[in-house]
Amino acid sequence: MASRAVPNVCIKPGNAPPPDILFGRSATMGALRKKVDKIAATNVPVLIQGENGTGKEVLARYIHANSPFCSGPFIKVYCAAIPGTLLESELFGYQKGAFTGAYARRPVRGHAVALHDEQESSR
Repeated sequence: MASRAVPNVCIKPGNAPPPDILFGRSATMGALRKKVDKIAATNVPVLIQGENGTGKEVLARYIHANSPFCSGPFIKVYCAAIPGTLLESELFGYQKGAFTGAYARRPVRGHAVALHDEQESSR
């Protein structure tokens, strides 16, 4: 299976690590946290890039858990497992008749999606 919904619980006291653990206490990380909290409160797409093991998914989960969409699913998609021709419909859904085999409408699966590239998914 190329993607799956991951259970999500909105952050409540005691449900997630304290922000000090996620962001530390330095001024630079404090500034990053302010930006991330501001982003989380909006309905805009966010692209998080970085090397393997730098916490991209942790940050994506933090943003999702602090967003207005936190009651919806957090979906992880392993892009290497999906043929390029199907990736767009996997991420954005499709209308009935949009292509051969689209017998019914398939809506977008959620507001939060974590994409993993080929290198990460081969672990």
